[in-house]
Amino acid sequence: MRIGEAAERLGITPRTIKYYEELGLLTPERSGGNYRDYDEEDLERLERIRNMQKLGFSLAGIQELLKFRRRVDERGQRRLRTADLEAVCVALEQQLAEVRQRVAAARQEAEQGERLALDLQMDIATCRERLALRRTDPVADVEGLVVSR
Repeated sequence: MRIGEAAERLGITPRTIKYYEELGLLTPERSGGNYRDYDEEDLERLERIRNMQKLGFSLAGIQELLKFRRRVDERGQRRLRTADLEAVCVALEQQLAEVRQRVAAARQEAEQGERLALDLQMDIATCRERLALRRTDPVADVEGLVVSR
């Protein structure tokens, strides 16, 4: 089925489905005219994504969860094995550590940028003072010092 029909059937927008595709959460087949062609497995995956969002998972978390297949447990429910869920937790912890490192590096870079901006502001002020001095005293030298006459 085409994206509009899939979206209508699931009660979501075609844009939402396209966004999931952009994130790599869904990869439908393409028809000869390069149209997206969704099958029942794709619809089930979309439902699974929506259910995980309702449980509070972020799209990054869902991306990790979707790497593992659900298995039928002893009660007949389809869910991840404990080992797979543990692997998801480890992967998300690693992602979190990497994000925190990037945030710390960005903060450090921003602080360095602010220090540089302050230095440049002071340099501009000094330069403007020297220009003002030159305009009032044409004998002032390049360093802004007045040459004795």
